[in-house]
Amino acid sequence: MLATDKKPVEILNQLISANSERLEGYGSAADETEVEILKVLFTRLTETSMVCRKELSDEVYKLGGQPFESVKNPCVVNAAWLDLKLALECNDHLTLLKSCEQEEAAVIELYKNTLTLEEENLTLMHRKLFLRHNDLLNADHSKVKNLLTVLLKAN
Repeated sequence: MLATDKKPVEILNQLISANSERLEGYGSAADETEVEILKVLFTRLTETSMVCRKELSDEVYKLGGQPFESVKNPCVVNAAWLDLKLALECNDHLTLLKSCEQEEAAVIELYKNTLTLEEENLTLMHRKLFLRHNDLLNADHSKVKNLLTVLLKAN
């Protein structure tokens, strides 16, 4: 791997890690919930991250790097997804969706920051990839917010 490729690989791996966290968190949530609409939502959210993670990993390989295979820091993931897991256990759908909405906002913010703060380290192709992922993640965020709105109106 060229020295000039180290920073892009680091950036790609940060986004791989974020998508791995989503996969683990929403994958567990899909397995644990008995509410069909939530199961469908969580499955769709994991599908988005599977696509994003694969595309990011492919780019890391192209640069001669090694993509992260799992979440960078399991303790951080456990802390970040603890509210979601607790809400699932308590069947607290409102708290569950609020937690999901916060997690979605955080991953979108990571992509946004990457696009603005790391601009000099990104190729045009990577910028386009990140923008496309950002669009997918925004669509997921909207799904979570829409379901949250419906639940709030029902209460």
